[in-house]
Amino acid sequence: MRLLDKIFNDKYFRIKRFECDGKIYEHIGIKRYKKFLLFLAMKRRHDIPFKNYFIGEYSINGLIQFETRTRKSERMHVLIAIVILLYQSRIIISVDSLLDIIFLLF
Repeated sequence: MRLLDKIFNDKYFRIKRFECDGKIYEHIGIKRYKKFLLFLAMKRRHDIPFKNYFIGEYSINGLIQFETRTRKSERMHVLIAIVILLYQSRIIISVDSLLDIIFLLF
């Protein structure tokens, strides 16, 4: 866990220069996707998987807990994305022909 804390330190979570105006997120559709996810989550706000996406307590401690949960969630999403990327690249490298691709799909 200490290695993850070094990788995902405060510098990782600071807003980057290209993120400030939000143009990149508009171009790739993240803002619309976020609105859609929040719409779905609001309907199921009290279900267990969605509780981490909302501030439970409106105080300093509540904000600290929310930030901690958010950082932990971000860490897990990045690690899962890396595992999936590595797995997909392994499949792409091992595929020799179109027949292999069709076999993998079905």
